[in-house]
Amino acid sequence: MKISVRNLEPTKVKLTVTVDPEEFNPYLDEARKEIAKQVNVPGFRKGHVPGKIIDQRIGFGAVAGEAVNNGVPELYSKALETKKIHPMAQPEIDVQEVPESAKDETKLKFVATVERRPDIELPEVDGMEIEVEKAEITDEDINNRLEALRQRFGTLVGVDRPAAKGDYANIDLNAEIDGESVDSQEGVSYELGSGTMLHGLDEEGIARRPPSKAPSKQASTKARRLRSRSRSTPSRPRNSRSSTMTSHPKPPSSTPLTS
Repeated sequence: MKISVRNLEPTKVKLTVTVDPEEFNPYLDEARKEIAKQVNVPGFRKGHVPGKIIDQRIGFGAVAGEAVNNGVPELYSKALETKKIHPMAQPEIDVQEVPESAKDETKLKFVATVERRPDIELPEVDGMEIEVEKAEITDEDINNRLEALRQRFGTLVGVDRPAAKGDYANIDLNAEIDGESVDSQEGVSYELGSGTMLHGLDEEGIARRPPSKAPSKQASTKARRLRSRSRSTPSRPRNSRSSTMTSHPKPPSSTPLTS
């Protein structure tokens, strides 16, 4: 098998592969056997038809096509391994020459164009010195990290005041279309002011929620949560049936705040 490589770009190559008849003949024989399993020839058992009869009855072109389909992928892989090329994508293969008969001396020839891994030359690292700047940690960095830990490990408690942005509410949601409930969900924990729920829910929840229990602090962990009652109805969508969404936070409960 003759292989020539042409670099089109730093990461793209074209391989031209020419296969000798001796290397392609095993694929032709295998193709004849596969075809023999699929056809009925009078006087022969299925799967036991001689190769010459297959060439005569089915045609050498069909045999060569089957051999090319099975052989080219394997021959392409061998060519990559021989030239130590590492592909990064599927190749574009163009079969240019195929023998037309069993006695034809024409060699199988195909061209494969493929993206390849670029060659990278690493510098010598012996004796190389790298200077790493010392990290500067400010009070703001420490406070931000502490606040993140408080947010992560804090525990929700009941509060005795009107709802505020940053409070949490346990909400029961019920979606209705023309007065008929189509979906519902209970016990949704939602942070007021986050803007991740229904449009208008934050404004309604903060403006209308009655007081519950006052926030408490323990181990410098901030209490920013709420459990009370509310109701929110978003605006009706245009060009659609009447639909409403109501939210019913669960009654308040109080638990110790720990971190």
